[in-house]
Amino acid sequence: VEINLADQTSLNWEEAFVAAVLNSSHTGAITLPMAESSFGVISSETIYSDARLVAAGYILMFCYTILMLGKWNSVEVRLYLSMVGILGIGMGLVIGLSISSVFGYPYTPLHAMLPFICLGIGIDDMFVIVQCWTNLSMDSSTSIAEKMGLALQHAGVSITVTSLTDIFAFGVGAFTRLPGLASICMGTSMALGAIFLLQVTWFIAWMTLDERRVAAKRDGVLSCITHKEDSKGISCSPQKESSFSLSSMFQRLLYSKVLMVFTCLLTAGLFGVGAWGWSRTVSYTHLRAHET
Repeated sequence: VEINLADQTSLNWEEAFVAAVLNSSHTGAITLPMAESSFGVISSETIYSDARLVAAGYILMFCYTILMLGKWNSVEVRLYLSMVGILGIGMGLVIGLSISSVFGYPYTPLHAMLPFICLGIGIDDMFVIVQCWTNLSMDSSTSIAEKMGLALQHAGVSITVTSLTDIFAFGVGAFTRLPGLASICMGTSMALGAIFLLQVTWFIAWMTLDERRVAAKRDGVLSCITHKEDSKGISCSPQKESSFSLSSMFQRLLYSKVLMVFTCLLTAGLFGVGAWGWSRTVSYTHLRAHET
């Protein structure tokens, strides 16, 4: 994980040096060793100790994806589609790191942030594609393949533009003189490019299969079970014609005058606190400069 290359003998010597200094004791003094590999060791321990947070983040986004992509009934739920979408992001991450390694960019402890970056940016394409599919109003004679093409016609410009801007934004950082920053920018740029290609190929293929399952009234969890033509299986809102939607709840909240007033007051309060903190910081800086 080191940017500066070193042989195993040097690394062993530095490890023994750090251990010897830490095990030594001095009266009235504290000895803190520092070697060339100390930064990498401490950074690796700090970053990799939060690996459980990475897993928790992916589980949280997985649950959110299931909630947003599908509906609250056993036929239209998109459990497996969400799984392959998250898997596609992981595949793109591996592809991006492989390509950047071929170009000679080393793996550093900072690369542990890549799963968060790729998940946050790459998962947006899934939502755009599914939303464009949902917004289409076609008759029953339209085939799934034709409807999928029309959905991509609407979503293609959006996901292409956003993906290209992210790819070039991180790609520019690959030309910096800082080796660690250049390496992570190159890896992120390649990963986002791979994720974009997987979303318009891998994800679309699985979404087509999932829509065929919905059309055949097969269960979203146990696909071997086929429901009746006028049934949507087990639903969390059986009394309603459509399943519960978060967008409808947000729509009601946005039209609430109480929420409007609260938002204005909260914004003004945060602005006042920020201005007060900024003024104190400036005053303290001027005071320290005067004392110096």
